[in-house]
Amino acid sequence: MKKESILAIFLFAMTSAQVGINTKNPTEILDINGTERVRDLPKHQAANAIFTKPDGSYSGNKDQTFIATRRVVADANGVLGYMDGLSGETGNSRRNITIGYSAGLWDGNLYAIGGSGFPAFNSQLQNKLNYGANGIYNKISGIDFLQFEGQINNYTAAQLKSIVDVFCIGVTPGAELDTTVLTKIRDFAELGGVVIILLDSGRNTQALQVFGGSGNVGNGTGVSYSTTGTTGSNGIFGNVAGNTAIFGAQTAGRVSYSQLPPASTILATEGGAGTSFAGIWTARTHGRILFFWDEGVFRYSGINGTYIDTDQEKYLHNIMAYALDKLNL
Repeated sequence: MKKESILAIFLFAMTSAQVGINTKNPTEILDINGTERVRDLPKHQAANAIFTKPDGSYSGNKDQTFIATRRVVADANGVLGYMDGLSGETGNSRRNITIGYSAGLWDGNLYAIGGSGFPAFNSQLQNKLNYGANGIYNKISGIDFLQFEGQINNYTAAQLKSIVDVFCIGVTPGAELDTTVLTKIRDFAELGGVVIILLDSGRNTQALQVFGGSGNVGNGTGVSYSTTGTTGSNGIFGNVAGNTAIFGAQTAGRVSYSQLPPASTILATEGGAGTSFAGIWTARTHGRILFFWDEGVFRYSGINGTYIDTDQEKYLHNIMAYALDKLNL
């Protein structure tokens, strides 16, 4: 009789593609009416814990590190789902966002968001009145920065995603991140991370190419002009009129429209509305890749203090709010 019951369960599963345990009317592929017990759950960041590779394929050996990036939740009917992030908080609670960055010393500074070269802009990002539970952007509790040097070589894209939410590729004089690292950061974006890439005269050509662009980064002018109605021009930090000048500092990069990857959206034009040079743009269909023609926009003399009140400050922080929204907080 017991064998017949088991056979009946398998026959039902084969015909309906749903299995019920202690219920005759399963509503999902597996419907358990009772308390479950799982004896062997993999531990976060434990090596040799699972068979599944980061791309979802089978390894053949239990040699893959388990990296948790989501938490399990349930609806009122007990149907399980997930939410992005590892915070133990639920409901309307908020968490700190981490911006990772990589840059090399140039004139004694690190020119990347979070780096020493952008002190005023960084202080605006970390001011709780701007970004925090009671700030202008109130979907997070705050912003942290984390510098990466050679350590980035030790992490997979999935592991990087578990450590940081946003990654800024800054400038390094006389050198660039290699294609292996850049590909890893590109994969990080495909997993839901946001990437901000800062250019300068002749700098970060490899990043342009790995993220879908073509040709080289040239030598441009120190000003771009906002495009009416696009990200940056409108947002919670205030509206900025179209064709507003967004200033860089010292040297600047140049990328023509023809060099941009498909599905790019131009937010500002370098040199003026009549030119064919991109100043600020998003790349790829998901819009989680942001390029700036000049890292100097974040250290322009018009950015100062912690109060966001100038057009350039409003514009840049509207773009940052857009970037954070892409994390699906």
